[in-house]
Amino acid sequence: MAIQEAQLEEVSSGLAPVSPGWFVINASDAAWVRNDAFGGRCVFEGSQRVLMGRPDVEAQMFPQTGFTLFSG
Repeated sequence: MAIQEAQLEEVSSGLAPVSPGWFVINASDAAWVRNDAFGGRCVFEGSQRVLMGRPDVEAQMFPQTGFTLFSG
């Protein structure tokens, strides 16, 4: 069984996966969650926080993804 490519859509902070599957994305294009105290982070998932403002989209979590990018 072949795994399909995930669909990426623009959310308020960048591109996020809105369907299951694999994808390739440039970190600068991906959705980032920002916090004044902690800086920014990119988890490469379509978490509920990333998808705020998109109640029409179900969160997409990928247990195979094991890293997060941080920026200060």
